[in-house]
Amino acid sequence: MSEQEKQTQINPLTDGVLLQKPLEIGQKSYTRIILQVLDAGAAMDATADGEKVRFVKSMPIVVESPTLITAHRIRRQIRRLETNDGETLQGPLPYEDLRRLSEPDYLTLVALTDQLDTFRIEKELDNKPGRDTADAGAGSDGVGV
Repeated sequence: MSEQEKQTQINPLTDGVLLQKPLEIGQKSYTRIILQVLDAGAAMDATADGEKVRFVKSMPIVVESPTLITAHRIRRQIRRLETNDGETLQGPLPYEDLRRLSEPDYLTLVALTDQLDTFRIEKELDNKPGRDTADAGAGSDGVGV
């Protein structure tokens, strides 16, 4: 079984993600990351952190960086980091520390957080009551008749 297949069999919200290369912060070496689902406020903050105002012909425009937005979403989805000794560091992870992850570990987090977001959206859509579209447009307002 490949390392990626092993990672997809664990629940990153409860079991955490084992880092291939420990993340050194201060005097501690963190080897596991526990994730969480973002709320709307954290998602909006991540988007705002990924925006920059640029001036083009003296006119301000807002430019979004998908790379920065992803990084800020991931750092906010980190609930905590753990050492092998059970010591913890509560998230969110500062951006500067996220940048120090190894590339394979970062790419694993990108894939897992994308899966978590997709799973959450699908679950929310499944929990919404269905809408009968058979009579769509035949309402009392006369639209579609």
